[in-house]
Amino acid sequence: MSLVTRSGPRRRLLLSALGLAACLGAMTPVSPALAGFQGGPLACRIVNVRTETAYTGTYDAVSGAQSGDKLRLRGICRGITKIDRDLTIVGVRPRGAPRPTLSGNDASTVLSIGPGTRVEIRGIVIRDGNGNVCLPTTYCPGGINVPEGATLRLVDSIVRDNEGPNDGGVQSSGTLILAGRTRVIANTATGGDPYAGGISVYAGTLIVRDRSVVRGNTGGYGGGIYDQATVRLLGHAQVARNTAITEGGGIYVWNGATLRMAGSASIDHNSAPDPGDAGGVWMGIATYEGVGCGTNVHDNTHEDCGP
Repeated sequence: MSLVTRSGPRRRLLLSALGLAACLGAMTPVSPALAGFQGGPLACRIVNVRTETAYTGTYDAVSGAQSGDKLRLRGICRGITKIDRDLTIVGVRPRGAPRPTLSGNDASTVLSIGPGTRVEIRGIVIRDGNGNVCLPTTYCPGGINVPEGATLRLVDSIVRDNEGPNDGGVQSSGTLILAGRTRVIANTATGGDPYAGGISVYAGTLIVRDRSVVRGNTGGYGGGIYDQATVRLLGHAQVARNTAITEGGGIYVWNGATLRMAGSASIDHNSAPDPGDAGGVWMGIATYEGVGCGTNVHDNTHEDCGP
């Protein structure tokens, strides 16, 4: 990861990069008692499809799985979930039960993917993460951490109501794919000079496809997305109604990055504080394909593209 040269992002990006390992190290899986929630319709229950073994928390469920296993999750599972092997986790919602949920309980990053692993999550809510617990030594994301070499595919899932000092919803340096009707919504980067409220892409690739949305997030450099690598918006993907407190309401594209749009993808109804701050896309010296200011980037305040 190369250091940026702009005075705002430069101050924190180095700490984000150097602190990634420390952040992962700090996120040691909690004990089974803390990782599960007991009792009633909210109870955390995870079943390994291969072994038919049931667990009451994510720590035991992941530890007891082999690479390639499928886990079925229902209820609300609280605490840090760290996945260090290739897994598919599918949410199950019986009648009258809440949405299957991984919750940080406002006390930790919710989900950490191990380097070199491939994980798919379907139909699960990832919420209530708080990356501020890592301060002052490093900057952890609120919701999800995807390090270099890792791949996370979210299908019909929701990442919401997370907060972190630099990155509210997701911090990604690997491959992150939002598919189906995945939503990254209502996340906040809370630091004094933060990056994206929704998703910060420091390396690797972010693909937002199908009818997935990044909406209603608040950040500094990029209300919805901070792009320092490659971002692809495909199909009916939408980046909408995000707010930047600095620049780039929808997406902040840093120098040397890539933003590609295709199909009916749109960046719309985002906002930045002042004229020249680019409510839609803050366009650094980067590669742009299919990005139409005033067409598929539209109805943003102030201006669709800038500076």
